[in-house]
Amino acid sequence: MKNSTADYDNTHKKFAGRLLLLQRPGETRSAFCTRAGIKPARLRTWLKGEGVLYIHEGAEIAMRLNVSPGWLVCGEGTGGAYQN
Repeated sequence: MKNSTADYDNTHKKFAGRLLLLQRPGETRSAFCTRAGIKPARLRTWLKGEGVLYIHEGAEIAMRLNVSPGWLVCGEGTGGAYQN
């Protein structure tokens, strides 16, 4: 399942009843983390070819973003959010 690219127009987007923080087009990973109030080191690296950030199972980030660990936060070029 995937949200439409129009979701990039919003900072936050409801997806399957969970609030996801979306990365803005052209926004760097570091800038995204700063805006989200999270440390880049606490996020896993970009998933190869997917352009998405994985919420680390440490739960701190998931709690801050109000999502369950294992959710993917959309990044540049994806236009959506996915559940792992």
